[in-house]
Amino acid sequence: MYIPKNMAMESSAQLIEFIAEFPFAVVVSNGSSSFEATHIPLIVETGSNGQMYLLGHLAKSNSQLERLANALAIFSGPHAYISPTWYTNKPAVPTWNYAAVHATGSVELMNSEQTLLVVEKLTRFFEPSLVENKDIIPEAYAKRLANAIVGFRIKVEKLEGKLKFGQHRSKDDQAGVVEGLKRSEHSDSQSLLSYMKRIGCGLGD
Repeated sequence: MYIPKNMAMESSAQLIEFIAEFPFAVVVSNGSSSFEATHIPLIVETGSNGQMYLLGHLAKSNSQLERLANALAIFSGPHAYISPTWYTNKPAVPTWNYAAVHATGSVELMNSEQTLLVVEKLTRFFEPSLVENKDIIPEAYAKRLANAIVGFRIKVEKLEGKLKFGQHRSKDDQAGVVEGLKRSEHSDSQSLLSYMKRIGCGLGD
């Protein structure tokens, strides 16, 4: 991912927090003649040695499993169209502001027992109360499910994040973007502005 220095996420903690907040990823792998991609949620697990992993699962019938030795996981955060009319300085062109994280690494496929643990960890992350609710997820059903999916973990070897919020523009231009996003009726614009305010970036302060 192309990341100018002033747009890079600065710490591993910020990158991990981003993945936890926006866990729905695109997992991309390179097949023999083409790329393959699957849209799935992933969660972070840290090994005893500090190694970072991403946990997820795919349908056993997904052909991507056959070529999943290495993978790129793309996490997308808030994003929105930016109009050049919002800038003080002209000339200018339209652009798109966004936040994203890329994680790359080797992939380990799980056996049925390990896959069940992955499902439990994902459930515990997104809705902890379901783990103990055997009426909704009885053990027999979970075991049948494990026969239809394959758990995996990506050993993260490269992790990078980008905040493209117009930091290279003047403070007046950044303030204009904030006002433009405020006036926008698009939910994407409001989500982007909320995130920018929360992390204090691109606001023209």
